[in-house]
Amino acid sequence: KLDNADLLSGVLSRDGQSLVYETDTHAIWHRVISGDSTSALIAPPSISAAMPRLSPDGRWLAYVLHESGPEQVVVRPFPGPGVRTQVSTDGGTEPVWSRDGHWLFYRQNQRVMAASIRTVPTFKVTSIEKRFQVSFFAGSYPGTHYDVSPDNMQLVFAPTAHAPRTIIVHNWRDELLARVAAGAVK
Repeated sequence: KLDNADLLSGVLSRDGQSLVYETDTHAIWHRVISGDSTSALIAPPSISAAMPRLSPDGRWLAYVLHESGPEQVVVRPFPGPGVRTQVSTDGGTEPVWSRDGHWLFYRQNQRVMAASIRTVPTFKVTSIEKRFQVSFFAGSYPGTHYDVSPDNMQLVFAPTAHAPRTIIVHNWRDELLARVAAGAVK
């Protein structure tokens, strides 16, 4: 437990000095790892915030906000203070930064969207485009189900946990006998 609530997920800053985490009260908190480790409230439970993600340079925090209407992806300076900027335009969840910090990906229903980001002199979304449509997002676990590869070239998805996997093997007896003969099955 942290701050009288159960910890759902957290992200550590690249320098390892800060922890940003969400609790089961739908709040997002920040605390430094050493020194005064008093928690600071970033997004109160009254606005229902989730899925915090720090930008690669540690200057920006993306998260999902459910204030009124559909959930939206927003970004604010980290650790703050500063103005919150809405990134998604028609709902959004599961924000993920590209490794270079120039893109912020998010899920909009079954679509993966990519927001082009500029951070100098201030944070600005320069464009948003649909990257692709997917139908296999994991459904029940609250959290982000994909990430960006280290080379920034691919999105890697976690498979749906509840999706049945059907394997059809024709002539299974012949395949089994061949494997036994080859020593592959003991």
